[in-house]
Parts: sequence; structure tokens; C-alpha cells
Amino acid sequence: MRSAEKNVSPKSELFYHKPSEEAESMYFLVQSVGHYYYEPDYTLTRKPMDSFLLMFVLQGSLEIRYNDIHRTAEKNHFVLLDCRYPHLLRAPEKAEAIWLQFYGQNSQEFGRSILRQLDFIFEMDDPFPIISMISRIFEILKHDHLTHDVQLSRYIYDILCDLKQFAEVTGHPLQYRNSTDTVIAYIDSHFKEDPDLQTLSEIAMVSPYHLLRMFRRDTGMTPHEYCLKIHAEEDSSVHA
Repeated sequence: MRSAEKNVSPKSELFYHKPSEEAESMYFLVQSVGHYYYEPDYTLTRKPMDSFLLMFVLQGSLEIRYNDIHRTAEKNHFVLLDCRYPHLLRAPEKAEAIWLQFYGQNSQEFGRSILRQLDFIFEMDDPFPIISMISRIFEILKHDHLTHDVQLSRYIYDILCDLKQFAEVTGHPLQYRNSTDTVIAYIDSHFKEDPDLQTLSEIAMVSPYHLLRMFRRDTGMTPHEYCLKIHAEEDSSVHA
């Protein structure tokens, strides 16, 4: 179906999938898949939902705000978002992307495992296998009205396996540094709320123990000590 969203070209297409009741309890599931041509100033703010969004930027760039982190996904970049967290997408110029939103089975465990090792924006030397599988899902939902829950689940599983393998080979050093950066950015924006270690570990998608260890390694202090430091700096600036 054609998209009716504001600042999206009329040639953009998206398709939704309604799985069978049996599939709901067994498989990885497609929520939607699309191929969008974005016009300048396209903006989408999304509330939390129990799914993941995987995008590949074909042309142009997309600005992403996720977990209070602002990043730009350029041409040939993948974006993987845990949609339980609010996020914003914006096209500062014309852009093109394909995307897949999925959920079901153990997708949360699978997706979070990948994001513990990868930044949510990343680039692969050979993106074609994953692009090809997203395209196949798109074509199935575009041209065939029959339910293909098993086949769609297999494609999602293969995509996640490829991403997990890539993350295990390339992701660890980047992930730890990015997790610390994510927590620092969150504290900078929410220090008045005095976020606790459990909240920060969920944002960083690591255990409280690992967050405490890597944060101290990267900054020389605990998250709580860093929060106190920001409080003190704020008080100093107010009374200066």
C-alpha cells in the first residue's frame, strides 16, 4: 500500500502483516515492512512498543534520536532500534530507506543481545544478504495475500543470526564505549531525577554489574559519583 504520511513521496510503500494465532506463540513476526522515499523535514516521533526496527539507508541521511542520543545514519548505514524506548526519525534532506519492524518469539532477547555488542547505527562490509532478505519479505507481503508465517519467520531469524555473528566479530570494543557514552548522555539530561543503577543499566542494555565496571573503567567514577558531579556543576553555575 502507498504511504499517506506527511513528507513521504507517494511512491513510498509499506505493508503490514497479521500472523495466525498459532504463529503468534511460535515465530518471529513481521509487524510492517516498507520502502520509503523521504522528503526534506520528514519527522516521525514514535511511542514505545514491543518490537524492533531495522533500517538500511539507501540514499541521503536520517537523523535518529534514541535513548536521548542524537546520531545521523548516512548512506549504507544500518539502524537497529529497540522500540520499547521512544525514538525520533528525521530526514534533513531527501533520503531513501528500506525497513523492517518485527517482534515475537524471543526477538527481545535476540535483539538486545545484538545491541549489547553493536552501536544502534552501524555499517557492514557486505550488507547485501540482509538487504536481500528484507526485500524478499517486502515482495512477499506486496504480491501474495496468503499467510507465509514460517517463511517470514525464517527470514527474520536469518537476519538476526547474521547480525549476531557480525556483532560478535566486530562489536565488543565499540559497544562498551558506546554504552558508557549512552549513560553519560542520559545522566546529563536527567541528573535531576537521580537515575538509579538499574535504570541506567536498562538504558545501556547491560547488567548493573557490567555497567558499574565499565563506567568506572572509562570515567574513573561510578554513575552515582558522575551524577553528583553534574549536580555540583549545576549548583556552581547557578550561584556564580
